[in-house]
Formats: sequence, structure tokens, C-alpha cells
Amino acid sequence: MAVLENQGFQVDKYKVPPFKLNQGEIVTLNLGNGSHFYDLERKLISIFNCPVSTEKLKINEQLIFAEHIRLNRWTEFFYPLTVERYLRSNAQETEMPLSRFPDDRLKPGNKISHLAGNPRRFLSIYAAISKCDGLIFDLVGVDPQGALDIYEIVEEFVTSKNGYAILLNNFDDMKGKCDKHYDIEVLN
Repeated sequence: MAVLENQGFQVDKYKVPPFKLNQGEIVTLNLGNGSHFYDLERKLISIFNCPVSTEKLKINEQLIFAEHIRLNRWTEFFYPLTVERYLRSNAQETEMPLSRFPDDRLKPGNKISHLAGNPRRFLSIYAAISKCDGLIFDLVGVDPQGALDIYEIVEEFVTSKNGYAILLNNFDDMKGKCDKHYDIEVLN
């Protein structure tokens, strides 16, 4: 079943090509490298998260973006956020064990401020996966091995739970791994 049907649309000076996202698939949208990445990513997230379909974009199922973990320095000084507290407030019960991620630092009492980019990104994706079958994610702030590990976990989730995902990427490193890959075109 088609979760999202896109006939192609334009965001500012960028053209998003037509594509269809089905259950059990991961689609990669390559936004290209440059200063435009974050602005374009935010606009695409708001478009794909919108519950209302348009003429060019039909959204049949919900998609949720795995937001990056942002910490407040003042709060962290007096009451540091731990892995357990983050999951309690941002995730729902899930069958996927936290130990699935190959990092021994993801213990319930560990402070998130002491975690590197890979485990932090995994936690945010883990929380998003627990809430919804549809995921929009990026791999900003992770190293190449962490990107592969996180992608494999998302791929396992998509195949086992009949989920669906959109990866917003700025490199071609996942081109061979994903089900479909599309490049966003820059218009003059």
C-alpha cells in the first residue's frame, strides 16, 4: 500500500522529484551538500509531517521526524538528563531492545550529555520508532560507521514491522542500501 504519493513539487528553488513510498520501504532524498541543507530539510519535514494532502502530495499514513536531542545547559548543570528519563518522556514501550545498538554506553543511568553523536541519534530515532510506523530521519552528527549501524536498525524496523521511512541525506553513501534513491534538483 502506498503510504505517500508525491507527483513532484517545488520548494523555493529546489525541485523534489516524483516518488512513491510504500510500506516496507526506505526512500532516500539526497538534498545535496551546502548551506541550504538545514533550511530545505526543515521545509521538507514540515511538508511530509502535514496531515493534509495536497494536489501534488498525497499522505495516507503518518510520518514522524526523529528530532535531534537538544539539551539546556542550565538544566543539565542541576538536573542532567539520563537515557532512562529521556526514553520515559519521549518514547513508548517497544519490542526493540535498547541493547540492539552496538554501544555499551546506552545504560539507563548514563547522562545524555556524555554521549557522542551516534548513540544520541540512535536514541532519538528509537523514540520516534516507538511512536509511529513512519519515520523521517537524517544522519547528521554521526560518523560513517554509526550511519551504517543506525541505517541497519531502521531497515530492520521497516522490514519487521512493515514500517516505512524517508532518509534526508546530503551524501550518496546510502544510495546502494535503500529501496529508492532520489536527488533533489536545484533550479536556476
